[in-house]
Amino acid sequence: RGSPEDKLKLMFDMYDVDKSGSLSRDEFCNMLKGMMELVNASVNPDQLDQLIDSMFAAAGFQNKQHLTLEDFNVLLRDHKEELHNARLNITGYDVDVPDAS
Repeated sequence: RGSPEDKLKLMFDMYDVDKSGSLSRDEFCNMLKGMMELVNASVNPDQLDQLIDSMFAAAGFQNKQHLTLEDFNVLLRDHKEELHNARLNITGYDVDVPDAS
């Protein structure tokens, strides 16, 4: 449950650790690293930096060091279908992300 936009907002808020209302490049990097660890994908720091550089460049964000929620949505817009079926699994309990509507 919950729309892909709701799930993106939840992810954004989870990784905005300093609660600044934006994700720093480091916070975004930590998010991607965590996602890759969840699916047992190993990438070295240089590969992760290259991935982030290419994602930022594809979205026209080459010069950005911080992402707004809108920027974050643009970066992940091609993955909304995967997010539609995403669920949280917290200590053995599946949790649907609530729909904010």
